[in-house]
Amino acid sequence: MVLTLRRTICNSESFKADIQKLLTSLPAHHFQIVLEITERDMLKEQEATQLFAWLHSVGVEIAIDDFGTGTSALIYLERFTLDYLKIDRGFINAIVRKRSLHPYLTRC
Repeated sequence: MVLTLRRTICNSESFKADIQKLLTSLPAHHFQIVLEITERDMLKEQEATQLFAWLHSVGVEIAIDDFGTGTSALIYLERFTLDYLKIDRGFINAIVRKRSLHPYLTRC
């Protein structure tokens, strides 16, 4: 089950309690919960690090959506433990169209 988050939801005081309620209401081992946040809605580094660590500790996976649309995209790969990365189509199209970026494709 994938749930899309917004920064305002992540920062709410009830967020962790809401996640706990969701996890306890579902049959054990029947659902994998993935919380998806867009790169535009990413939290500040310290907030994200703490929140992502807590989410992983309760068995929730994390996905970054629209990767490649922001200015600090690559730094997220270094700083955060992510389970899924959904790369923005425009980012992929730009790499394919610009010959100067082709060498980066072979390095990946």
